[in-house]
Amino acid sequence: METGKMIRTIRGLKHWSQVQLAEASQINVNTIRKYELGIRNPKPAQLEKIASALQVNLSLFYDLNIRTVGDVMSILFQLDDAIFFDLSEISIDGHSAFIVDFKSSYMRESLHRWVEFQKAFDRDLQKINEIEDQNQKEEELNNLEEVRNEFKQRLILTGPESNMVIAKDAEGITVKITDFI
Repeated sequence: METGKMIRTIRGLKHWSQVQLAEASQINVNTIRKYELGIRNPKPAQLEKIASALQVNLSLFYDLNIRTVGDVMSILFQLDDAIFFDLSEISIDGHSAFIVDFKSSYMRESLHRWVEFQKAFDRDLQKINEIEDQNQKEEELNNLEEVRNEFKQRLILTGPESNMVIAKDAEGITVKITDFI
């Protein structure tokens, strides 16, 4: 999602006006308006002020550009460094499958909500794909994608678990790399 649209979406989920965001971020309201309309893109310092005012992680505004195995592995390693989870491998019909078990009940609850939403989304998608009128089909697909994006944002920003800290305690987790060589 474009940065301006993301700013507008998050601001809307928090029920803030552009004026409120401008005051909280100490950025001119006309500048906020231009960001949201896509006329201007905020510089990193401005984006940091907006994220801080909205009380969200700055990473929400960046496209991680995940395209390769290395990109995915980098994110998994960052997760492993930051939070407690177990990754295990099982074999299903001769193929490897991987299970990520988050130790946080808050994380598990959020993922449960996402999985339930995805089931409903897939059912709706199947119904839409059966529509023969291409214009109606395209409109329904766009509407469904908007619902999906809004659900993701609500889950990230306003779910009861969204602000629960699940970071690893820095003490007591130091492991020497030589232990594994």
